Amino acid sequence: MRFLLIGLDGLRPELVTHDRMPVLTALLERGTVLARHSAAFPTETYVNLPTLVTGARPSGHGMVANFFLDPRVDARERFEGYDVAKIEKATAAYDGRLFTTPTLGEILAANGRRLKVLSANSAGSVRLKQPMTGLDALCLSVHQPESSFPEAEVRAILDEVGRPEAPKQYPDLAGTRWMTDAFLTVITRDLPDVTILWYGEPDNAYHVFGIGSETSLGAMRAVDDQIGRVADWWEAEGRAAGVQLIFVSDHAHVTQTRRFDLAAALRSAGFRVDRHLADGADVALIPGYCGNMLVRDRSPALAAKVAAALMEMDEIGMVFSAPGQDGVEGQAPGTFDRRLAGIDHARAADLVFVLRNFDEPDQWGLTGTCLHDNGLGDGVGIHGGLHPKEILSLGALVGDRFRSGARIETATGTADIVPTMLAMMGLEHTIAPGPHGGRPVWEAMTPADGTAMNMGRNSRIGYFSDRHAELVAEPETVQSLTVGTRRFVQRLDRRLRGGRAHIEAGRRIG
Repeated sequence: MRFLLIGLDGLRPELVTHDRMPVLTALLERGTVLARHSAAFPTETYVNLPTLVTGARPSGHGMVANFFLDPRVDARERFEGYDVAKIEKATAAYDGRLFTTPTLGEILAANGRRLKVLSANSAGSVRLKQPMTGLDALCLSVHQPESSFPEAEVRAILDEVGRPEAPKQYPDLAGTRWMTDAFLTVITRDLPDVTILWYGEPDNAYHVFGIGSETSLGAMRAVDDQIGRVADWWEAEGRAAGVQLIFVSDHAHVTQTRRFDLAAALRSAGFRVDRHLADGADVALIPGYCGNMLVRDRSPALAAKVAAALMEMDEIGMVFSAPGQDGVEGQAPGTFDRRLAGIDHARAADLVFVLRNFDEPDQWGLTGTCLHDNGLGDGVGIHGGLHPKEILSLGALVGDRFRSGARIETATGTADIVPTMLAMMGLEHTIAPGPHGGRPVWEAMTPADGTAMNMGRNSRIGYFSDRHAELVAEPETVQSLTVGTRRFVQRLDRRLRGGRAHIEAGRRIG
């Protein structure tokens, strides 16, 4: 049994229809759709890719935001997930372990199995899918092959397929085609146990042209065409070879409508604001729709003062701080405890905030808008926060080991994909433990698969064992929490299952 995991960066699942993406739609109808599949918070690429490949939440793997400042790495320069040089710098500062949870590549290598990753988004995002350069695991960046490894294997692919078109265009139709060419021409000749094909569209198009624009819809159709080529191979060869298909997106998008300059607002409130704390600033701000900040001397009192100022601003939607006493309210009064959002880690910022989002439709009639603090402009796609439309992500499992024509309403998330694969390969003992770790989606598997698997003496959870019925029927609890101040009230909606929490929505309600 082998797995082909196909990622469609940023894809908003409600837009997958027969008219827009006929090939993908037809494949989903043949498999199991995860109807409540959620991204981890922050709903950002450089958070959710580590979540995907470790099967753990940010509190487990340590990548707490797309961009964050960690003085142990650099007192002045922030970590940026798209930048390979900064990833390598952070890896060195963390004694060679960028993630604090083992990756899929490490687990497979330790058990005599192989991983290959091909990705058409940023070089950094490719590296975050497989950060351990010493493993015999292909990590190929379509647009920066010089950052890829192993060098000999990368050279052989480039010699056979040719070099990708440069420079990268938006939408990235050429990169999308080239990656499919490389997979079908080279990778299929010697399939590893797990292959990850990660398409950068439609995320690129959503960010530049807007979610419902004709250009973005065209990018979706272009990706669907490439999925069609892969599906033709699967029908002709892969399916009979036991290849199981998994489709995911790492988050979805809402539309940003108006910029809010938070740095200026904080300065007006009397704080010294900079990009770092090295020159005596009160606040080191990482701005954005979802952003974060460190405060001078990591002072809880100063963090509480800054949080109070944030909650006086009409544009602020949510605020999280260090763990508090009751497990709901954070250390700063009126904020949520960051443990509730799965981001409590040694690298976590003192304060994490989300600007306000709304249910109003955008210019294409799609629900979900928000304020922003970036240079992309009004009217384009963004993500990172906790609107239901950006949390809900694509998740689907297709193949003879998964149920056909099924729709699962139980809560699943990005962290559950790798545990599902590991369990089906008999490696469930390697799954990251809860509450940080995900779970196998047992309810998506066919009974024939369960009875065929020999779980052995090292099995922690045996499929269709005496415990299996309990696991599939494990109850879910819907939880709505509120916290706030006199003029600021925020709510967090979560589904709890087996000690693991999946956030469904979060926003300011007063």
